[in-house]
Amino acid sequence: MNKWEKLLGTMISPHEYVTLKDEKDKMIVFERGQLVFIFNFHPNNSYESYLIGTHWKSPHMILFDTDEERFGGHTRLNGGHG
Repeated sequence: MNKWEKLLGTMISPHEYVTLKDEKDKMIVFERGQLVFIFNFHPNNSYESYLIGTHWKSPHMILFDTDEERFGGHTRLNGGHG
């Protein structure tokens, strides 16, 4: 995350927007700078095809995915492309 911060300057960007706060699903989605952060805090549920809206119309790319096997995840995403 520090690498991407140095490259993109996310924390000093004036663009910030909370896209989703869902207590039941334990999901938080927010935009900051050029990035979209998606957090799933649910202790049991993993979501497929969870739709979210963003400020951008262009395709998105995954920079950091804690669902990767090396982080103890289930590797459900396809290698950097959302």
